[in-house]
Amino acid sequence: MLNSTKIIIAIGCIVFVLTLLNTFTTKHVNTKNTVITEGHFNNIEYINSRGSYTYSIYIIESNKPFITGENSSHCFIYGAFKNDVKKGDPVKIYTCKNSYFTDPEVVGLIAGKWEYMPLDCVNKQVDKDKVTITLRSAFFTACLTAGLIALIAKIKSLRVRLRVINNS
Repeated sequence: MLNSTKIIIAIGCIVFVLTLLNTFTTKHVNTKNTVITEGHFNNIEYINSRGSYTYSIYIIESNKPFITGENSSHCFIYGAFKNDVKKGDPVKIYTCKNSYFTDPEVVGLIAGKWEYMPLDCVNKQVDKDKVTITLRSAFFTACLTAGLIALIAKIKSLRVRLRVINNS
């Protein structure tokens, strides 16, 4: 096998393993593995980017936005939150402690007596992501690796042809 082919396969395997490591080390969220920030609601921004969406939640006590993850934004009950929660109302924001490759994201939100982003919904998404992300990354890694191997083979084939033409 070609040396460059072995290198490409090794890089593909490393990328795949890192993706799996991040996916499978993601644990269910609960009050023990989250950071709870208490404050007073300031405002919220809806962010739609290339077909996915997130929410940036701001509290009066901090300039830093608390951002929902793209995969769990559907768990946030935005309409009810926007109607019920007013500026200055107390809120509890739960963010993930175990975000190895990304910024901590909002995984739970409580205002008053109501849970506007239930932890159990986020946990269902974590379980679903373990399957879908694994399949997507396996497919992407296999396609990328096969494409690069085919490209290297084509380049080597062209080099051989050029040598034959130059030697004629």
